[in-house]
Amino acid sequence: MILAQKEPIDKLLDEAHQLSYHATQETDTFKVLFFIDFVNNRLKIEDYTCENYDDFVGFLETTAQKHNLYKIIIVAKQKDWEALFVRDFLLEALHPSFFKGEPGFHLAKFTNIERQESNHRLIEKALLKKVQESPHTSRDLPSEYTIKTADPVSIPELSNLYTSVFSTYPSPMNDHTYLEKIMQKTSIFKIMLYQNKIISAASIDVDQRTSSAELTDCATIKKHSGKGLMSHLVKSLESEAKQLQLITLYSIARASSVGMNSVFFHNMYNYYGCLINNCHICGQFENMNIWSKKIN
Repeated sequence: MILAQKEPIDKLLDEAHQLSYHATQETDTFKVLFFIDFVNNRLKIEDYTCENYDDFVGFLETTAQKHNLYKIIIVAKQKDWEALFVRDFLLEALHPSFFKGEPGFHLAKFTNIERQESNHRLIEKALLKKVQESPHTSRDLPSEYTIKTADPVSIPELSNLYTSVFSTYPSPMNDHTYLEKIMQKTSIFKIMLYQNKIISAASIDVDQRTSSAELTDCATIKKHSGKGLMSHLVKSLESEAKQLQLITLYSIARASSVGMNSVFFHNMYNYYGCLINNCHICGQFENMNIWSKKIN
């Protein structure tokens, strides 16, 4: 499925979310767990083992072409990345401590030239340079705001937050069942309250397999932005990750967002690369910067 504007975008996204699915393929030479992601028009490799790279890459290419997916993404292990690189995968980011503290190589293979090209990189690089040259700052949390861990009771209001901040989003945050499912399985949400109403939120998606978590789903209502609230949510989620004895916490931030890149820079995360046209957010594909921090 390729998103278009012939129908209301929310209707198309709901359909794309429903059609997306996880699957496993196992042969004598490789095993792969993957996600057919119609919303972001990509084939995402979630876990793999490989003994024959030609067989492995051939399967990925065939699968992407079958479903009209224009980008294949994989975080490769150190022993595999060069074999994939010489088979036309591009190195988008180097993650020093992704696999239980060992390096992960964010590789991508594009099946569409337009998807591979970005007209915004020079502007985004200048923005990143400006962020990295800014002095580190921190602010106390204003007394009128409080932080708590979200629970199922929070879901309707949490969902409303995301739909009000983002016109489109890579995950179905308008789906209450989806939110309840990820809360029960792998995600911890922290919410910021103002006058007992949710005005900001973020989460970590925990992967015990790699001893890491992705810090994601960051959103703040516009009238409350610019007060340093997200930094406090990030610190609260870091505490949760440390208690879980995770090694690495990382995030992918929109390369065009001064605010989110500043949040991670000022919280001592390191920049490790940019994923081109990686996520469908607010009606378009966005370049995403990788920020990472070793916490244990």
